[in-house]
Amino acid sequence: MGPNIEGRPRNLSRISPSPVQVLESLGRIRLLYVVLAVLLLVGLLPLTLAGTLLSRRTAEELRAIEGRYQAQLVRDKARQIELYGQRYRDVVSRSGAGL
Repeated sequence: MGPNIEGRPRNLSRISPSPVQVLESLGRIRLLYVVLAVLLLVGLLPLTLAGTLLSRRTAEELRAIEGRYQAQLVRDKARQIELYGQRYRDVVSRSGAGL
């Protein structure tokens, strides 16, 4: 097999795709990327939205629980101080009565 008119061997001219085939394959590849991008967005958008909303809600609930816990802690400490004061008064009154 000798070279054809363009100077290339004949068997290579049959192997190389035509420009139309190249454009069609590029169009398919681009379409594949578009479809993959759309599927990715459709899958990640609800996930991101749900994560953001749940994160905010969890943060608010955590703040509320922390506030209740701190209020309970303050009440407990106030009760301990009150009991300490009562015991101190009892000790002072007994020692005063004993004199």
